[in-house]
Amino acid sequence: IGSITGSTLSLFTFIPKLRLLSGIAGTISFSLLIIFITFRFSNIKNLITTTVVFYFVNFFIGGCGLAIINFFSGSIIITLSISVFIVFILLNTVFSFYEKHIKFDKLIHTLTILYEGYEIKLKCFYDTGNALYDCISKKPVIIVNFKELESILPKEITRESLSDHNILKLYTNNYKKLKLIPYHTISEKNFMIGFAPDSIFIDEKEVTAIIGISLQKVSKDNSYSAIVNPYNI
Repeated sequence: IGSITGSTLSLFTFIPKLRLLSGIAGTISFSLLIIFITFRFSNIKNLITTTVVFYFVNFFIGGCGLAIINFFSGSIIITLSISVFIVFILLNTVFSFYEKHIKFDKLIHTLTILYEGYEIKLKCFYDTGNALYDCISKKPVIIVNFKELESILPKEITRESLSDHNILKLYTNNYKKLKLIPYHTISEKNFMIGFAPDSIFIDEKEVTAIIGISLQKVSKDNSYSAIVNPYNI
């Protein structure tokens, strides 16, 4: 819808009576309209960031287009096609570098769990894809590798007891201490065992949440051991 709106508004340039709308004021207003339609409005910071990226991409495409026109002679369609292809490669490289080396580091935080006199610290990753909630308490769930929690968990919670065919038995025998959290992914639907620690801290901030125990590693390269949705805590 945002793309259709932008394409429709660009036609004003070819209508003499509406050329005023394609001036600076009109361009800024229409660009904000496209951003609102496409990305919606959450807060001023995100609006400013999205607007800057929006103009950066458009100036990049326009600059490449002018450069190609100056160096090569050809139709507008060919020029535009080549410009978009070059810009795609360049922007993909820039954003990939940003995601891997800059943004990733900002999403790693220190998670501290206090439970029955024990304390563990580990690295957690901010991931908005983690939408798990405890059905009863309605508290968000922080998913943590079992290996990191093994030293503070009761003896009856073992890797074997958390397997698919034993998990309901484990919950039934310890339902006063444990939580049974249903979850689904693209490939499966299942249950996860969780528990409520005495305290949870992310960096220096205390948060309220349930710890969900995962037998599967949440990070392939072991760069973090827990997944947190920053908008839920």
